[in-house]
Amino acid sequence: MLGRWFFLAVVGIGLVVIVRGPRSGTAQATITQACAPVAPGVVRVTFGWPAPPAGTQQAWLDLSLLPGFPPPLTNAHGPLDPSQRSYTVDALPAGVTLHYRVNTLGPAGWHAVAQGTFKTACDVPGATASATPAAA
Repeated sequence: MLGRWFFLAVVGIGLVVIVRGPRSGTAQATITQACAPVAPGVVRVTFGWPAPPAGTQQAWLDLSLLPGFPPPLTNAHGPLDPSQRSYTVDALPAGVTLHYRVNTLGPAGWHAVAQGTFKTACDVPGATASATPAAA
């Protein structure tokens, strides 16, 4: 019985990843990383994204361990003012691959203005790294 539930959970997560995975045509954020002064192995990451469509009411930056952004493994930052074009997250662990998206809410509903994947890096103080392209 437990095996059936596990199988159904895996299939369900797989469907969420397929249905809510990255969409082609979405821009990437500009990502800057630096060693955070808090502790060794901790990274401060700043995300910058393009302007959202006119009429945007709010924006959210989502960070997740999986590309489908399942709620238990996603950290949401917001609501952000629609005029805001960047956000800094302190104290991320170094060496972790994360998926990000910047979602905006407008008259037509939710729209991702930027998304992709990157690996947190902090080798030396002041080090910076860029994002890698999102999987299409």
